[in-house]
Amino acid sequence: MARKRAAKDEPAPPTGPEMTPEERAALDGRLAKMLTKPHKSGDNDNYFLLWTQRDENDSPTVMMWHPETPEELRGAAYFHDAAHGLGEFAKTVAKGKRFRRSAEETALINAIIHDRDDETAYLVYADYLTEKGDTQGDFVRLCVELEHLKPGEPEYDTKYTRQQELIDAHGEDWYAALGKLGPRPEFYGRFVPWLWLSIARGVIEEVVIDRPVLLPERADRLFAAAPFLRKLEFEKGQVDPSLAKVKQLAQIEELEFSHADLTAEVLSKILKSKHLTRLKTLLLNGNEIGHAGVHELAVWPGLTRLEALDLTSCSIGPEGVTELAACKNTTNLVRLRIGSNAIDSDAVRAVLSSPHLKKLTELELSGSELDPIVAAEFRRAAFAKSLQRLDLESANLQPGALAELTRCAMPGLQSLNLNSVPLRGTAPASLANAVFAGTLTALSLDNCELGAVGIEEFCEGKFPKLTALDLSRNRLANRGGIALANAAKNFPAITSLKLWDNKLGPDAITALANSKLLANVTELDLNGNKIGPTGAIAIAKSKHLKNLKSFTVDEKTVGQKGKQALSDRFGEDVVSWREY
Repeated sequence: MARKRAAKDEPAPPTGPEMTPEERAALDGRLAKMLTKPHKSGDNDNYFLLWTQRDENDSPTVMMWHPETPEELRGAAYFHDAAHGLGEFAKTVAKGKRFRRSAEETALINAIIHDRDDETAYLVYADYLTEKGDTQGDFVRLCVELEHLKPGEPEYDTKYTRQQELIDAHGEDWYAALGKLGPRPEFYGRFVPWLWLSIARGVIEEVVIDRPVLLPERADRLFAAAPFLRKLEFEKGQVDPSLAKVKQLAQIEELEFSHADLTAEVLSKILKSKHLTRLKTLLLNGNEIGHAGVHELAVWPGLTRLEALDLTSCSIGPEGVTELAACKNTTNLVRLRIGSNAIDSDAVRAVLSSPHLKKLTELELSGSELDPIVAAEFRRAAFAKSLQRLDLESANLQPGALAELTRCAMPGLQSLNLNSVPLRGTAPASLANAVFAGTLTALSLDNCELGAVGIEEFCEGKFPKLTALDLSRNRLANRGGIALANAAKNFPAITSLKLWDNKLGPDAITALANSKLLANVTELDLNGNKIGPTGAIAIAKSKHLKNLKSFTVDEKTVGQKGKQALSDRFGEDVVSWREY
């Protein structure tokens, strides 16, 4: 059995500039508690950091730091740069020679890269590894075989269990060559091999570039260590313009530059690479590339090959969206995300009237403005029949816009996100009577100001295929909760129900516990509601919650008897206790 490294519960003390003992202690303390790296918003002299860390109960807590004094600015700069491995805190790339493979193995690898959809090539490679005594051969074979099985089938459980045993015992070995360079798949400081492994094929397909020199200077070593790479993700400050010269980009299908401080100028240089011949997904969200960056995309011939493009929070504005919508090279886009860019109704109209975006199945327009006339254009969009997912989170819907949208025939629409969109007046009734209500499988209505009256009107609608419903933060109160419980026949397929922070009391919780609405529910979130011991016991006694796999509840409100009842019924593996 392979020797395992000890889990990294705490990050190692950072390298970096000379600091006082107090500064070093403060930095080490923040890094030790950090769960997500701090996001910086603002300029160098007036900014704030936003991140998530563990609290004293080991629960995730969102933190914000707005440094003001010179000492605070210095400490915040240390924390930000150390967390991201920037400047004097940059992570090193271990020295060493290129990992060598035999000519036979190289030929098998190249055959797979040439056609990643060919399962036979993976199985031939699996046989080769097994003959060499490499445990990853069995793992690759199991991954391919499990793609053709479903949970519950006779062979599935046996193969799945064996798959997990292999990755637990030998995951470190499979990452050894890559680990010598430095990159390592971790989550909250723990080694998680699945992060970069292909679930369907069992080989390492992704890597995060989190240190300088790795690309482009160490490209040969990187791709020799992980030859099947399909996706490259770049962390903040790690994008080198000379990346364009890396010949191995020819096998890359996805590039992620999310919040990487990418500029329009650097983007232009990368897009000019002669090696980007297979790129299908380009994620640029969180980079201020502006209209200039969108123009570089619009004139880039490779845009014709893209299937997914993410431009959220890129400061592109209405002009950039309009130019992109008019671009003939967007004909193969399937997923387009352009929200959080101060997009007005005219820019949305340009997208909806584009004759080129006819293949879209996903469109994200969060924060955009829609008036009734533009909302009505959804019915005439080139992608009206193909659209499956529409995200309008925090959109500014003018009076009458939602009513027009719900009248638009979009026969393929499965997912609609209206989080943080106020649904007042006739809006809940319009949504209840939407022509696409019958096809929706996921509906997100978090923080929509529905209230008890609004949820009563919404519950008049029929949603026969809806499996995921998020009604969090809508102040439903007991009246609204009871109305939802009484509308079970209109939501027969619900498996995920989120009712976080709705001022639901024991009466509403008891009504829900006795409702067939919960008959198929596997995920239930009641956190932030004063459900009390009575409500908790009612949930524990519910005859409908036979399939529950995840239940989130506020520990403080249920009392000792309620907590014991829930624990006895569902077990600690199902119940997540939260302190609201």
